[in-house]
Amino acid sequence: MLNNKTNRMLRFPKSALGIATLFILLASPIRAQWLEWDIQTDERLVLSSVANSDDEEKDIWPADLNKDGWTDVIVVRKEPFSAATEPPKSDLLLMNQEGILVDMTNDLAPEF
Repeated sequence: MLNNKTNRMLRFPKSALGIATLFILLASPIRAQWLEWDIQTDERLVLSSVANSDDEEKDIWPADLNKDGWTDVIVVRKEPFSAATEPPKSDLLLMNQEGILVDMTNDLAPEF
């Protein structure tokens, strides 16, 4: 059986290791790098069939529809919300033209 002095000596390395680890982490020059967001909605989203402030719930499906290498977006409205308005608001076809999402609903998908 270990006496108190031996038991204290066995616990010391664990606490010393914890303190050393904490000191290394706090003294380390590595710091968290925060992301800086740049809001570019006005330059990157061109809408013609709906308002930019449309707050109804939607589902979004990304795909390269015209096979140009840019991800296009189909935006469909949730059924209970769009059916409640008169006339019902259209869904959206947003084609990615070199990084700018352009509303092409009226030109390419008027049935929306």
